[in-house]
Amino acid sequence: MFSSRAFDNRLVNVPEQSIPPFLEEPKSIKDSVINNSRLDGRDQVTPRLLFIKTGLVDKAHGSAYLEQGKIKISCAVYGPRPVVKAGAVISATTGPSICLHMFPKSSIDVYVTVIESDGRLATIAAAIKCATIALVDASIDMFDVVTCVSASLFNNSWVIDCTQAEENEEDSSILLSYMVSSQEITNVIQTGKTSIELSQNGLNLCVDVGSKIYQAMCQYLSKSL
Repeated sequence: MFSSRAFDNRLVNVPEQSIPPFLEEPKSIKDSVINNSRLDGRDQVTPRLLFIKTGLVDKAHGSAYLEQGKIKISCAVYGPRPVVKAGAVISATTGPSICLHMFPKSSIDVYVTVIESDGRLATIAAAIKCATIALVDASIDMFDVVTCVSASLFNNSWVIDCTQAEENEEDSSILLSYMVSSQEITNVIQTGKTSIELSQNGLNLCVDVGSKIYQAMCQYLSKSL
């Protein structure tokens, strides 16, 4: 016989107590790592498998591709090569040509704007020539006009005043600034590997071409002043 507590026609017959079904909770990532059973099956000290491939970027000095699990990395290296700051080069190049003793406790500011560029060193060479002409135009006392020439080496041949596309393929390069009257080199920047003989050939070529450019610069200045 059932008691009224155990059975009531007015109520839906349900157990007095309910027990929720047991569902296994998924392990958290943190717990998996702590318990040395990571979700991808590795233990704490096992890295993901690596895939490495080199030499994929033709124009770079070095390149690599790496996969590590879902990670994919591509890297290209250009260098080592010296950092050429155009402003510092122009200052160092034109400085020796200026009669600085005539301007004690004074500064001379030269601002160069590159409207369009085609060749890194060739653009710097053009900026140096433009700066020295502007100094003459400003009636700054100078020892001489500075001419500047850039050259790029391809195999065993030096090529003068290269475009950017040409510079991208060069083996070595020279940027030479020269005062013809005093036969004084005010600045030289050389990059890349080459022999002493080839370097000397490149310097001689830059001096020869620079002398011709110097004549053209002086011819213009004599007419304009």
